[in-house]
Amino acid sequence: MTSFTEYTALEYLKIDIATNYGDTDIGGEIVDLDKVDFEDRIEWFNQQEKAGNLAGLIHTADKPALYFAGLKAYSDVLDNKDIGYPISLDACSSGLQILAVLANCEKSAKRCGVIDTGHREDVYTTLFADMKIRSLTKLKATRPQLKKAIMTSLYGSTAMPKILFGEGSPALDLFYDIIESEIPGAWELNLSLKSLWQPYATEHSWTLPDGFEVEMSVEEVDTTEVIFMGGATPVYTKQAKGTPKGRSLSPNIVHSIDGMIVREMMRRCSFDENHVTKLIEVCNVAMRRTTRRDTTKGKGRQKDILLAKLWKNYLNTGFLSARVIDLVDENNISLISAHKLNDILVTLPVKSFSVLTVHDCFRAHPNYGNDVRRQYNHILSSLAKSDILSDLATQITGSKKEFIKVGDIGDQIINANYTLS
Repeated sequence: MTSFTEYTALEYLKIDIATNYGDTDIGGEIVDLDKVDFEDRIEWFNQQEKAGNLAGLIHTADKPALYFAGLKAYSDVLDNKDIGYPISLDACSSGLQILAVLANCEKSAKRCGVIDTGHREDVYTTLFADMKIRSLTKLKATRPQLKKAIMTSLYGSTAMPKILFGEGSPALDLFYDIIESEIPGAWELNLSLKSLWQPYATEHSWTLPDGFEVEMSVEEVDTTEVIFMGGATPVYTKQAKGTPKGRSLSPNIVHSIDGMIVREMMRRCSFDENHVTKLIEVCNVAMRRTTRRDTTKGKGRQKDILLAKLWKNYLNTGFLSARVIDLVDENNISLISAHKLNDILVTLPVKSFSVLTVHDCFRAHPNYGNDVRRQYNHILSSLAKSDILSDLATQITGSKKEFIKVGDIGDQIINANYTLS
């Protein structure tokens, strides 16, 4: 099994600086440093530092402000000064990652770093290369254009591929053949999510394992003409109207899970250390019990009621949210499984730390780079082992649904090195 590679805080600073520099010439080929292995980014930094080039590269950096801030932090570290600069670690195609994890598709997971291949994968570059190789004519599309076509397609849209390749064209057929064959589980799940649409429903709703409630209204724009200053002026209003079909359900399901991942990252990284220390002992006591658990305690307080709801969500999905950490004490631990809670507690970082998030970008002090990557892997692994998709489908449709996973990749995710990059 692949091993998880750890880096020092100073190495994370070097990786971050190289990432923010962006495109550079390596061996006569222009490469984006964000898309290469961590070791290659460290080596690039070391070479530029040895040549005395780092400061002079600010004006050619893709993100000059962040590049400069990283260099300043690096200089302060060398001078034994404390720093507050946070490095950035971005998910490698988060939408595809979520689809691959939910489907448990090994092939899809390898394309976006969820299962380690030994290198930093970039699904858009590799699929672009596949299209160029298999195209009978010169491919006119660029990588950025193909990226937009793939991203929108994985969210249920068909418009961008048609615009890019032409409706009914051999290039469009090749585009779909490539994604069907190279990210098969993720693509099939994307298509399956469309079938959950409830004809003429004015909203679709579901609750995630952490208790977050989603309500997706189905609206259409009505146009009414009013006479103003002698002329007709259109007035647009949104009305709740059900439609026979729709594409917005698939992306909204994925986005809602994406949001939950961000919340779980915050809960797993930034926590009350004293409370967790006490909670570990509470779990140990509960796990040593040989008598039946007392379920009469811990039912009156608001946090007990919420804890019971979260435990019910776990029973329905197999995913226990780290939100329970703040709710459990010695009086209500009987409402849940101490063993399941302990499974979360033993995987938390040794020290609590702050995380800044922008969608699927996680920023933290370089001392905690390894922890950020590990916690993200734990969450994806738990999602892969869960039945969250079947539960959400059941909630949305109002009838029992079951999604069959195409594989079993949960354990392989734990040691992946490039889920975040």
